[in-house]
Amino acid sequence: MPTTTSEPDVEATQCCNFCARLLPVEYFRRKSRKSEQRHSQCRDCHTAYRREYERKKRHKHIVSVAGEIVNSKRDRNLVILLVHELNRRFKGTAAVAELWSDATTEAVARGRSYTSFRLLQGFLELAVVARELREEQMEDSTQNELQQYITAETLQLIREKPEIAVSAAESIGWTVLPPGGSESNRD
Repeated sequence: MPTTTSEPDVEATQCCNFCARLLPVEYFRRKSRKSEQRHSQCRDCHTAYRREYERKKRHKHIVSVAGEIVNSKRDRNLVILLVHELNRRFKGTAAVAELWSDATTEAVARGRSYTSFRLLQGFLELAVVARELREEQMEDSTQNELQQYITAETLQLIREKPEIAVSAAESIGWTVLPPGGSESNRD
């Protein structure tokens, strides 16, 4: 009885032009849905390329926005629009701050002092405008609104970290009773 050995199909592999690995054709994206032709990059190399491309694109956008902020001559409306656009595009303030920091670090590391200076200058302009806006909002607030805000923030903090409230009360000589505690425990 003749035995058959399954040899790998040479035509079912392709060499990646980026990493030079010989991989099955399934590791390469199709050029179109209807075509059997495949791209010359394997999926891993394509993913790495796209990530780097998107990172550079975000970096370029942050540098561009920093330049617009610096050139805005403190036009608050323009700065506010730019900040809202950054938040929308990069999904939040924390992500924008991280990207801004990364862009500045990268510019310094590459010796691009002008770019890093513009990024820092743009960030400082944002801080100045933000401070001015906060001061205006505080001036517009009535004393009652300010008291309500402080009360709401304090209650939120106490709900999140009740040990702070207990510690504060004990530091001024108060006795803190657990919920449902009797008044006879106060002595």
